[in-house]
Formats: sequence, structure tokens, C-alpha cells
Amino acid sequence: APSYSPDGVHFAYYDITNARIQILNLEDGGEFKLPSGGPGFVDWSPDGTQIIYTDVAAAHHEPFVAAYIADLRAQTAALAFDEGATDTEFSQPRWSPDGEWVAAGLRPVNSAISKALWVLNLKGKGFLTVADEPTATYSAYQWDPWGTGLVYQQYDLGRSEEQLSIWYWDWESLESRQIIDFGARPIWLP
Repeated sequence: APSYSPDGVHFAYYDITNARIQILNLEDGGEFKLPSGGPGFVDWSPDGTQIIYTDVAAAHHEPFVAAYIADLRAQTAALAFDEGATDTEFSQPRWSPDGEWVAAGLRPVNSAISKALWVLNLKGKGFLTVADEPTATYSAYQWDPWGTGLVYQQYDLGRSEEQLSIWYWDWESLESRQIIDFGARPIWLP
């Protein structure tokens, strides 16, 4: 999933040959290379100076998928969330428009295949559960342009036929409501 930074200065992609995330500065030709175990999801901070991405991390018993933040200015990368990180697998982290929160799919290590959808504060000031139905998994989530809510896809694992639906979570009420039945991959129009 190659992508441009919000300001259009940087371009990120996964380099399969060298197993790394490659970030190119399109103005001066500079490069920032992040070793990565596989092509994971990358999302840009609103100011374009950082990316959040997932990668395999070593653990005492078995590896897990962690979220990392890379700073393009300092050319460093570190775990995005330290506390409890070895017990949880992250997927598709998405930065909020204000840069303070991240929406992410979370699944406890060694659990069922379903993932809950959470919103976590990057400064360690809390978290909110958006959706956590044990027989469902959540993906394709995106913040609205104002940061007042999320749209996401729910896949119901408990039904005999495929069941996809689109939901909207409102930040103010902290409630979700289904907006489309049998829909997939929602996206906000500019």
C-alpha cells in the first residue's frame, strides 16, 4: 500500500527485495529505511513527520504484531504502545486528524481470529472501545476529516452466510450505529 505524506513531500512503500519500509523525500532525494518483517499497514501523522506501522516483534514465548512510530526527522522508530504490547496484536493503525489518537484493530495473542476496534491515546491518556463483538471482526476503519468519528466495516463471523456491514462510531456519544447492510470498504470523500 504505497502512500504519500499529507504534504506530498514523502512517499512510503514496502521494498519486498530488501524486506523494509522505504520512505523517500521527493524534494531532496533523501531516504529513510525501516527494516520490516513484512508489508504491513502504514499511516501518516497529520503533519507528515511520522508514520505508524505494524511489524512482527519478538516476545518471550512467540512473536506478535506490534505498532511502531517512526520519526522521519530523527530517523528513529520505537514501539507506539509499551504497556501490554506483548499481549496484544495490532492491525491497521489509523492516526486521528488531531494526531493524538490512533484507531486500531486489537486481538489478544493466542485468542480467536476476531479483532476488536479500539481508539488509543498516543500520550498514554486512555483508550476507548469502539466495537468488540466476539463473533465479529473489524477493518477498513477511517476517521472522518474532522476527527469526530470513525466509519468501519464489520464482518460477522457467527453467521452461516457472509455478512458485511458498515458502521459509524460517534466520538461525542461513544456509540456506533449501522449505516449500511451488505457493504464493504467505506471511504470518506475529500
